[in-house]
Amino acid sequence: MFIANQMVCPVLVGKPDAAGPYKVNGNVLGTCFSVGGGFCLTAGHVVSELEARPNDTTALIAVPQDEAWSAVPVSGSEILDADIGVLKYSVAGSSLNDMPVLAWNLENLPVLAPVRTVGYPYGLYMVDDERSIVARAFSGEVACTLPRFRPPGFRGPAFSVHELSFAAPCGLSGAPLLTACDPPTVKGIVIGNSSSEMRVAFETETDADDADEQSSHTVERVERLSLGIAVRAVHIASLDSSLLGRTVAEHLRGSNLLA
Repeated sequence: MFIANQMVCPVLVGKPDAAGPYKVNGNVLGTCFSVGGGFCLTAGHVVSELEARPNDTTALIAVPQDEAWSAVPVSGSEILDADIGVLKYSVAGSSLNDMPVLAWNLENLPVLAPVRTVGYPYGLYMVDDERSIVARAFSGEVACTLPRFRPPGFRGPAFSVHELSFAAPCGLSGAPLLTACDPPTVKGIVIGNSSSEMRVAFETETDADDADEQSSHTVERVERLSLGIAVRAVHIASLDSSLLGRTVAEHLRGSNLLA
């Protein structure tokens, strides 16, 4: 059974609150999921947002507990290549359960392979001034595999990704790309969207205010294609992490998560 809150967790920022441990500050920044040993993976730009938070706030991972949400403070973070991030947390000494884990498979996905993902895009939902956190799931196919991809403004080396037939809205970054079969296995991490455009029309329009004066201007019509982007699992596994103390693949093997 595909149960969202048993696979992924929202990443957010909070402030200490008299009515409870923390009060959420702003919207959900992204999605993360456990890889065992007190570590989660997410998108690197989600970690960047956490590290740029105001000094009076705390970086948090929300975990489900008895049909409610409990906040786990982030005790360490790291940004790897390929816009992948690592978060360290601990539930030791608390009443919280550790986060569930997902198995990984590094084999390449073919074009049109069915995939799905789940996360927290626009994850804070408001009804009658009452906030709740909602997960949203998406499904589609692998549209393309790009051996080299670099997001706009990204300064690191290019990396390999899957383009997806659905777009990835804000807050879905860091969600696992999963196989469509049960039990699901991780095939990558969603980090955002690619954007391609082409000119489909080019017209010159003339405006005449009176018989003696005319002005013309050019109208260019552009068609844009936006596709979700997920870093391939095989590339993520090759990344070296100081926080993990080894490569992601070695950590996954140590946690018995790598098929």
